[in-house]
Amino acid sequence: MISFIDINHYFLWIIYETDNSIAGSSSQHFQYSKQVFGEMKGNHE
Repeated sequence: MISFIDINHYFLWIIYETDNSIAGSSSQHFQYSKQVFGEMKGNHE
């Protein structure tokens, strides 16, 4: 089960990635954010 904190953290990552996309290197960072979220999700199941 994903907690509210995990979801909130994931959306903070999305905001961070949106800011990075303006700077230019978004896709690699977004892959990392998905990896982090996947690990967090795994920790709660």
